[in-house]
Amino acid sequence: VLFRLENADLETSAETLAGETQTKSRRLASIGSMLLDPGTDPKQAGRLAIEQRQLKSELASLEKQLKLVRDQISELEITAPIDGVVSGWQLGRRLNGRPVGRGNHLLSIVDDHGPWQLRLEIPDADAAEVVAEMVTSEQLPVQFAAASHPEMTFAGRLESIATSARRNADGVNVIDA
Repeated sequence: VLFRLENADLETSAETLAGETQTKSRRLASIGSMLLDPGTDPKQAGRLAIEQRQLKSELASLEKQLKLVRDQISELEITAPIDGVVSGWQLGRRLNGRPVGRGNHLLSIVDDHGPWQLRLEIPDADAAEVVAEMVTSEQLPVQFAAASHPEMTFAGRLESIATSARRNADGVNVIDA
């Protein structure tokens, strides 16, 4: 479980429906015992039987409503789709007290056991040496630092590089690798 979101309206509805269900269940039990009492007036027993059927119907409806509300509340519990590590900067400060809507991207879960794939945008002006080395070998050893751990250096290998440049979102010509 990553998050438990709150919805006061749903919680209030659940409590109200649970209270109504309990009240009607007690009244139904009371009517059942009165109907079993041999001293109950036949006219009163007829009215009680009608009330009993009505209460059973109302109770079934309340239980369905309560199940729907509880299902909605259970959807407020956000679970991780995979085992891994939560990735993000200052999540507590960014997320605490923030209103959240369906589909909002809150954080990422990273499988820290790999394998990882790093995608690079090599500026076109700096790519000539890398392209030349890739021609002579299938994989180039590389070292890189991640923004999340700038104090650490990681090892990897360059396995492929594009054959043409493209313009990235910043307007720079880059070669994808």
